[in-house]
Amino acid sequence: GPSAEKRVTPAAVAPAEALTYTLSYHHSGADSTLAVSDEVPAGTTVTGADGPGTVEVVGQSVSWQTEVTAGETVTLTIEAAP
Repeated sequence: GPSAEKRVTPAAVAPAEALTYTLSYHHSGADSTLAVSDEVPAGTTVTGADGPGTVEVVGQSVSWQTEVTAGETVTLTIEAAP
């Protein structure tokens, strides 16, 4: 079946240190459209977001929509800083 994973690096941060969130989705079914919304924690600001398809940042929220084919893995990277 499909699988999704969200990672953050580094695992522990010092005050004022930036974070990188990586969202990966592996699709095993028929071709489809993936739509994801995610928010960074309070006290941080999105400084960048990159992935295939359409990526939109509004405040602390990131919306991502992309086409996914069977067997494909797509990845969204979100950079955030205090």
